[in-house]
Amino acid sequence: MDEYSGFEQLEKRVEWLDNERRSDKTNLASLQNRLTVVEGENINLRKQIKEMEVTITKLGNQISSMDKYENRIERVNTDLTKQIRDVNERADANLTEAQKRLKLEIESTKRSLADIYPFIDQFEPIRN
Repeated sequence: MDEYSGFEQLEKRVEWLDNERRSDKTNLASLQNRLTVVEGENINLRKQIKEMEVTITKLGNQISSMDKYENRIERVNTDLTKQIRDVNERADANLTEAQKRLKLEIESTKRSLADIYPFIDQFEPIRN
């Protein structure tokens, strides 16, 4: 019986090893499937990263362009503000000059009327 029991133990051990081998094979196949899925996801993620990098580059260029336009708009705004200030200053100067001329003309007219006023007294007897 010793040989039979040793044979039985060997048979059980071989059966156990066979079961372990099948289990390992199943686990290995499962791991290979998971690895294939992970590799596929990795490829998709890399594509997405590349697409995002392209998008980020485009957005960076757009931001740069917007900054250029913003600077140009700022310069135009500054130039227009200066021009408006200059026009207002010239208009104020012209208005002041026109007021001075008008004042001189009014004074000149007043003097002329003052010179004419004594002659009006001479016409008073004629009117009557």
